[in-house]
Amino acid sequence: MDTFIPKYIKAKQKGWLLKKIKQSSALLASCTLCPRQCKKNRTKEEKGYCSTGQKAVVSSFAPHFGEEPQLVGDKGSGPIFFSHCNLKCVFCQNYEISVKGMGQEADDEQIASIMLYLQKSGCHNINLVTPSHVVPQI
Repeated sequence: MDTFIPKYIKAKQKGWLLKKIKQSSALLASCTLCPRQCKKNRTKEEKGYCSTGQKAVVSSFAPHFGEEPQLVGDKGSGPIFFSHCNLKCVFCQNYEISVKGMGQEADDEQIASIMLYLQKSGCHNINLVTPSHVVPQI
């Protein structure tokens, strides 16, 4: 039986991952990541409609047990809460995060470190919360 190799490893080996990183990062120069299509140049620290610039803002991360048992198992789900949101819902349960932007900027290496921390903590998954406006950074 062949050893399972995750797609992201295969993509890196074939050079596709770097190509995808460049393509997605280019979207930040005239942002159209969400339906608002504000076209702000987030690479020059212009804030998009989502209030996010070039770096993602991470509000929190930690093993989480407040979801369905199938998602959390016995070691938890691994959510990463990204601040700001292009919806800006007045009644959002995460208003301090999604609208007010509570959190700290994180570069790609810091986001990867967070994911590895959650993995080493035994989390059964990585759960990205409100990630659409920071997909290139992830």
